[in-house]
Amino acid sequence: MTLPTGETPSATLEAGFAASHSQDLEVAAFYLPQFHEIPENNEWWGEGFTEWTKVQQARPLYPGHLQPQIPRDGYYALDEADVLERQFALASEHGITAFCMYAYWFGGRRLLEKPLRLLMDAPDLEVRYFLCWANESWSRVWDGGDKDLLMKQHHSALSDARIIDDLAEHLVDPRYVRINGKPLFLVYRAELLDEPPRTVDALRDRAQALGIGELHLSMVQSFNLVNPDPYGFDSAVEFVPHGTVEPANIIDPSSPEWPHLYDPTTWDGTLVDYNRTVNWAVSKPPPEFRWFRSAMPGWDNSPRRGVRSTVYFNDNTKAFRRWLDALVDYTYRFGDAEARLLFINSWNEWGEGAQLEPDLDRGDARLKTVAAAVQRASALAQSPAAW
Repeated sequence: MTLPTGETPSATLEAGFAASHSQDLEVAAFYLPQFHEIPENNEWWGEGFTEWTKVQQARPLYPGHLQPQIPRDGYYALDEADVLERQFALASEHGITAFCMYAYWFGGRRLLEKPLRLLMDAPDLEVRYFLCWANESWSRVWDGGDKDLLMKQHHSALSDARIIDDLAEHLVDPRYVRINGKPLFLVYRAELLDEPPRTVDALRDRAQALGIGELHLSMVQSFNLVNPDPYGFDSAVEFVPHGTVEPANIIDPSSPEWPHLYDPTTWDGTLVDYNRTVNWAVSKPPPEFRWFRSAMPGWDNSPRRGVRSTVYFNDNTKAFRRWLDALVDYTYRFGDAEARLLFINSWNEWGEGAQLEPDLDRGDARLKTVAAAVQRASALAQSPAAW
């Protein structure tokens, strides 16, 4: 896609940005597009496979373990535009202003692209969004490892730059989120890029060549990545639970907190205390680079990983609210006044127990927690001295 010579999307996009929300704080929820069938998943995992397959198969590992987690409003498929629109309407009602949607792009081949295609086919769909390139290989272990590879990711600076061509229609979409006029684009695993600074430069050059203009490129802090500067990115995005499995936060089997596992002989996972994790996370000092913070309402990937899962024990909305309040304070104290952005992982990661969407056990308690934190932020924003 090439814009006409001399044309810039900035004015149109800024107008759309301003009209779409008046909330001072940008709250983005990571968004998983896995809830629809694709031929590749049917081939690899069996006919009819979606994220719901694993979610529905989950079973509790100990008394009080909330599995399976069942969506309050029923299972859905993301091959219908009205589902995406209803989801964003619900999110917006609770202070979430954008979805950070994963883009799966393998050297020109897209997978799980249906929600993004729907956005392009329905330009009036009221969904604000931006993209995170999930640039790792797919494997059967669901964690980006190299065992039983299903779809290999081959990186090179020149070929990777072509992702800008493929996603250009989104980057100039009036609904697309921008930072200081620049489309925001995340890369999930920067360390996998071939010569990362060279690749980042190539991405920027390609956007300029297409008439998109400058990009704001952000590095996700996944798999022990911390500082975006050596990789050439403009900022870093905290990505919990990555980096939070600290020894002090892990529950020891000898501790009174340790639950009565139904089958302790097969357990090979990790139990982490959610409250201690929140205490640890909110005490982090500001770094020297530009940093967008994130929180999670909980984490339990046992639907995907079974007895090898990581479960954040005793997640609760009181601690989640404390986490959000601390991140809001951080964002106002140390963030860019023109880019007050924080992340929540996630809107719909049901297979990892991190969803904000209402479920049968919790109802909409997690969403109400977000709404309360945003309302507090909006009130305090009227009095800058409060920060």
